[in-house]
Amino acid sequence: MFDLDPDNSSVRIDLAVSVKNVSKKYRIYDKPKNRLKEMLHPLGRKYHRDFWVLDDVSFDLQKGDTLGVIGRNGSGKSTLLQIICGILRPNLGSVTCNGRISALLELGAGFNPDFTGRRNVYMNGILMGFTKEEMDGKIDEIAAFADIGDFLDQPVKFYSSGMFVRLAFACAINVKPDILVVDEALSVGDIFFQQKSFKTMRRMIEDGTTCVLVSHDIESIIHLCNKSLILDGGRVEFAGDPADAKMHYLYFPRLSELPVNKALSSDTDVSLQGGASDSDETDLILKNNIMPSDFNRAGDGNMIIEAVRVTDEHGADTLEVFVLKCLNFHVLVRVFDIVRNPAIGIFVLDKFGNTIFIGTTRHIHYKIPSLKPPERIIVVFEIVFNIRPGSYTFCFSAGDIIESHEKAKVQDIAPLLGPLTVKAKKGEEPPFGGLTLMPFSISCNKLGDKRLTENK
Repeated sequence: MFDLDPDNSSVRIDLAVSVKNVSKKYRIYDKPKNRLKEMLHPLGRKYHRDFWVLDDVSFDLQKGDTLGVIGRNGSGKSTLLQIICGILRPNLGSVTCNGRISALLELGAGFNPDFTGRRNVYMNGILMGFTKEEMDGKIDEIAAFADIGDFLDQPVKFYSSGMFVRLAFACAINVKPDILVVDEALSVGDIFFQQKSFKTMRRMIEDGTTCVLVSHDIESIIHLCNKSLILDGGRVEFAGDPADAKMHYLYFPRLSELPVNKALSSDTDVSLQGGASDSDETDLILKNNIMPSDFNRAGDGNMIIEAVRVTDEHGADTLEVFVLKCLNFHVLVRVFDIVRNPAIGIFVLDKFGNTIFIGTTRHIHYKIPSLKPPERIIVVFEIVFNIRPGSYTFCFSAGDIIESHEKAKVQDIAPLLGPLTVKAKKGEEPPFGGLTLMPFSISCNKLGDKRLTENK
């Protein structure tokens, strides 16, 4: 967690960005003529309503921090970046930045479409405070990074969107800023340009550049950022580690979208003493449950994940597994209301929070029959870990598939569990490189070249 409520003392010199209680509102008029009516009304009558796009947002970034800002469309992400860059002024609060800012915001912002790419590069640099002589020393590097060839000397209005963002991104990162602000630019361009952009940004971050990045690509934020912020309706919904933010944003539905979990708000006791099954399997799962006793659930609660047990191929409880060996995940689910199309899923994440595997009953077309209270079911996932050695976390979800939409309505989501350790046997190398084993085969045909045969 990072500082969400900085005090009102002077900004410390180790801070690159300090955002204090920032709020921004816009006036919304139902009709265009209402603007004029409001201006001319003798009694100052209001014809508008206030819309707060940002509401009391605060955080501090130290020099070298990289902040990823996440949120749905209209949550205030772009407005926050524009305020940090000084393009917009907040109605309340303050923003202090220590250092030169380079920004890549809307596609086309800051470029004159009638100027050539080269002239726009120079103009952009001069606006940032560089002299023409300094830009002369940077233009070759910018041109090489953008890699748009002769189009650099053509008017920007003839550029494709990919060419445009290449040049804009090259300008933003090659001027060596102290603070880099990027709004949804890393997802534009082909995969080769994206890889080059990521590599360059990582190098800048390692060199101490402070970055503020907005993206709908959660994986990008996890790879690049050490802090994250989720905005919802202009307010800070979550602040902390990017991996935790991913789980909060993707897999934990917003409280405004879900009713209170029925299972937890009812008088039903879901503990071991509250009526555990007499079956040996159920007792073993409850006895060896690895889920915490108290955590924040999300979902309708028509069924809940009551307990999780993990065993190896011999039935022993463990959170360790050798590469290419399997683990069995026993998930005990209790039903509190009729669930017509139950679906249970598992998520496996690496140490960076990247989701490396999602497996659900729906993926393999496994049909769980309709359930009604007080029924319980045990779902067992047998998973072979064809992944490289390392530490991983995992969690489970329970849902009710809506047939017409082929989607599952969330009933319950378990917390992140683990760590689960995948290891190689001593003295043995995994039979593959990289992240995962992809089934492959190799064939070889000896050429008929006599000299080749003799050399072999």
